[in-house]
Amino acid sequence: LQSGAAQLLGGATGPWLASLVVGDRDVHAVLWLGAALLLGGLAIVAWLRFTAARA
Repeated sequence: LQSGAAQLLGGATGPWLASLVVGDRDVHAVLWLGAALLLGGLAIVAWLRFTAARA
């Protein structure tokens, strides 16, 4: 389960970062930003999966 604060932070951070990356003419950098954020999230999930203590 995710907490509401984590969802709020994640939902606000992505668009804010995208607004910093997008220019007037070139918006392709947002695709790279999205890919980087996706890979970062998957890396965190994998790290948590493999380091979780067995109960």
